[in-house]
Amino acid sequence: MAINKVATGWQADFFPEGRAGKRIRKTFKKKVDAQNFEADEKAKARQGEYTAPPKKDHRRLSDICDSWHKLHGNTLTTGSQRLTILKKICRALDDPFARNIDKLQFIEYRDQRLGSGITANHLNHELTYLKACFNVLIKLEDWKLSNPFQNITKLKVKKKRLGFLSLEEIERLLLALEDARNPDVLIITRICLETGCRWGEAQELDGQDIHNGRIHFIDTKNGLNRSVPIGKNLEIDIFEGRARRGILFCSAWEAFNNGVERAKITLPKGQKTHVLRLSYASHFVMDGGSIMDLRKILGHENIQMTMIYADLSPEHLEDSVKRNPLKQIERKRNKTA
Repeated sequence: MAINKVATGWQADFFPEGRAGKRIRKTFKKKVDAQNFEADEKAKARQGEYTAPPKKDHRRLSDICDSWHKLHGNTLTTGSQRLTILKKICRALDDPFARNIDKLQFIEYRDQRLGSGITANHLNHELTYLKACFNVLIKLEDWKLSNPFQNITKLKVKKKRLGFLSLEEIERLLLALEDARNPDVLIITRICLETGCRWGEAQELDGQDIHNGRIHFIDTKNGLNRSVPIGKNLEIDIFEGRARRGILFCSAWEAFNNGVERAKITLPKGQKTHVLRLSYASHFVMDGGSIMDLRKILGHENIQMTMIYADLSPEHLEDSVKRNPLKQIERKRNKTA
């Protein structure tokens, strides 16, 4: 190994730290530059200052997703489901080497999915999952390059109209569920309407989660535990014929859907049982409930998630009625009359 003449100039070919270390090859136009480079690198190695160039990362995108799940995803309630989604994305992108990920390829994939009817919101979740994989590995120093998805922006999502049940519809629904064959569908529905919880959180309750006039929701969707007070009558009805320990209810999702049909209620696409949580939050705010209290009850991670209900408040922008220009003209006329 030495300074060798090559077609493009002079090549320095050597091992700065000895043959057990990294081999360096670099070409220069002048021989003296190659010699100086070799001398400098060997001097650094002798003084312990030499840092070998990082090895290429040969992992594919699917390997990154597996590493994310092993290091972090398996601690999440929905970690396994998220990994399944990530693996589908990897296959759709032909599982590229992670270091060579093409942003345009992902954007084309996203456009195709959008054109096939997949919602912008779902595709934004996919992008968030991919970004999170690399961010976790970067934080744990398992990925030395930049996040290849970092500068890809999310799609704009149209704000949906809040679909909640009117009080009259809630009464019709409860009457319809009283006739259900499923012994648990009515009480699960009542729990959702009295606490604002998700259907799955109510259906999977253990008897030990209910005590001292409160339901304690453990291991929730976002990992945050919360406690919500309930009325005495609801607590009595929950334990009528049910044990104080162990899972309280059987699956009642299908029975709920059948009850909605019997009550002749039309729900927005994709809502089903989630309409109970929306109905709780909407009527809570319309009755004058605090947005801050609602956030705690629903277990939202940030206030932005709760603010979608703010415009239902009876006080929301109330000054619009008092301070619009026509009202000001009316006040002026009343003063001069």
